[in-house]
Amino acid sequence: MDKTIDQLLADGETKQALDKLGSLLKDLSLKYQEDWFSISARFHQLESERLRGLLPEGERHLDNKLNFDLLTLFKDCREIARHYVSPVYLAGGIEQNIEQSLETKLLGKYKVLKKVGEGATGLIFKGKDEFSGRIVAIKVLKVQTSDLKRAADEVEKVTRFKHRGIIKIFDVYFDSYPLCIITEFIDGINLDKLIRGSGPIPLGRTRDLICQLGDTLDYIRHRKVRHTTIRPSKIQIDEEGYPVLSPFEVIKSGRPDRNLEKVIQDCAYLSPEKLAPVDGADQYDAGAEERSDQFSMAVLAYEMLTGMRLFEGENIPEIINSRNSFFSNARFRQEKLGVLDEYPVMKKILAKMLQELPERRYEDLKSALRAIDAMPVVEKPWLLKVKDSYQRCLLSSGDFIAHFYENLFNALPEVKPLFNAHSDQHRMLQNAVLLLLETDSNRNFLERILQSTKHNGLKIQHYEVFIDQLIQTAAQHDAKWNEDLNKAWQKAMEPALKIIREYGFPQAAEQSESSS
Repeated sequence: MDKTIDQLLADGETKQALDKLGSLLKDLSLKYQEDWFSISARFHQLESERLRGLLPEGERHLDNKLNFDLLTLFKDCREIARHYVSPVYLAGGIEQNIEQSLETKLLGKYKVLKKVGEGATGLIFKGKDEFSGRIVAIKVLKVQTSDLKRAADEVEKVTRFKHRGIIKIFDVYFDSYPLCIITEFIDGINLDKLIRGSGPIPLGRTRDLICQLGDTLDYIRHRKVRHTTIRPSKIQIDEEGYPVLSPFEVIKSGRPDRNLEKVIQDCAYLSPEKLAPVDGADQYDAGAEERSDQFSMAVLAYEMLTGMRLFEGENIPEIINSRNSFFSNARFRQEKLGVLDEYPVMKKILAKMLQELPERRYEDLKSALRAIDAMPVVEKPWLLKVKDSYQRCLLSSGDFIAHFYENLFNALPEVKPLFNAHSDQHRMLQNAVLLLLETDSNRNFLERILQSTKHNGLKIQHYEVFIDQLIQTAAQHDAKWNEDLNKAWQKAMEPALKIIREYGFPQAAEQSESSS
């Protein structure tokens, strides 16, 4: 049976797919024919160089760019192409074409479930290992022709990484189109969404996250690999509350990224020396990297503790102006750091890490992290027990968060619509529980929840049932549960319940007036 174009591409038969598409284009306008001739010329040039041994082995991946260009041209010709391709391709767009090719390529190994994201370098699908049943992430690379060899080399490098804070790579498929990489699937939330959704993060939790992230960066740096990760949007908080980095972010970038959002993020988080590099900055210098990372980590810690960016602004000029004022205007700097007055030790540490001149910061990142780790954070004994219990719940074989919602909706079916509206609701709750446990040091977090328009109509009793169901679900998932642990959970929730009962609910006030 004659293969269709999509089947030929999925099987890596680029030459045959090219010939078949060339036949189709004879019926099309001169514009499409010119596009085809351009792609065809590139293909034959590559074949010629490969036959003459002028292309290194890694350059075989240049076919990937040709395949993407062929599919893009093919999409424009969809109507006439109906006799040349599988019917399902004619009903969808370029992403469906790629997904179909991906399913064919991974048949019997991984099942493609659905697309879950897209970045500058490719599409991300959720998948399932057909043998083990494990849920995985499948990343299809969209790489510029000139960057393909570099991408292959860097993927090979990060495949060898073995660290708790870096998403694991399971398989690499670079033999034929589409190029894809199978990784661990993280059903988490990025730090930016967490801060925007929950507000400032308590001191103890911030300390833990910064030290965990610093350990990951130290691991990366010892392998002399650069990264582009010290910004909230690039840090995922996984199902266990640990900060993890994508292997695609820890590899050093090739050509500079001119994406506007990327430039704005650079302005907000990069050190002064990284933002305005001097001659020779492209050469790897471990000491310089550590001092630069210190600065970015301090900017990140400031945002976690305050819920605000250190360098604020809606656009690049405003952010640059904020940076300049921070370094040149002592009063402005004092006001910015004054927000941290309730954390005097942390304020002093961050002030040193945020020095404009690298030599005025800590000698290395480990010294800065040691200072943060040694910072006294008083933890009540029963709160430590509850945090350990909550961690065991998240690690239990059952889905703790899903089970909690099941219990909550059984007890309060009327609140279900409030929780279904937010796509990140389950992941937000996972981190919100940690913040709820630290209400004593983060009262504003709970008050923002109570004032949210989303919670209009809720009564004190709703919040009391919420907390009661949370404790009951913990009892069902914690293998070490006993009466002492139950009392510890009850005691840990007392500050939150106190604030809830003191809050002036309109409904409660109306009922009180009518009864009197």
